[in-house]
Amino acid sequence: MATALTTEDLEDRLRIEFVDDSRDRLQLMYDTMEGYAKGTRTDADVIGLVRLEAHNLKGMGTSFGFPTVSLVAHRLEDYLSGVTRLDEREVPNIQVFLDRIAELVDRAEQPALAETNRIIRALPVRYHFDVTDVEIRNVEIMLVTPSKVAAKKVGKELAACGFRTITVN
Repeated sequence: MATALTTEDLEDRLRIEFVDDSRDRLQLMYDTMEGYAKGTRTDADVIGLVRLEAHNLKGMGTSFGFPTVSLVAHRLEDYLSGVTRLDEREVPNIQVFLDRIAELVDRAEQPALAETNRIIRALPVRYHFDVTDVEIRNVEIMLVTPSKVAAKKVGKELAACGFRTITVN
């Protein structure tokens, strides 16, 4: 006669299945990246597969007790949004995302908030901005924020992009 599983046993079993599934997905992504390096995979193959698997991990992570995996996968998905070709920066940056996810999946306990913040801040960010692309236009932006420090920083960035700002505190 089969014994009934307790809630804790079921949660443990689901976590183990998530870890196994995540490792399989990560291996698929690593293999795809390796195929790209060898020239057997196209940019579109890599981008499509990595985005799909990141999306899957993002959706499952929090449900199975791995919220930081979801956060990193979400950042990877955002990083790849709008990318149609891989250049010399994207490939190692994608590798960093995959390595962080692999580390988080293999941890016995998920990191505390401070460590999670440190992990997230250390992830690569994709900037595609060329100063020569800036065209000064007669566009005014109203910046509404209670923080004078934030208003000053954001105002400088907007001005560097060719906009005039009016700040309301």
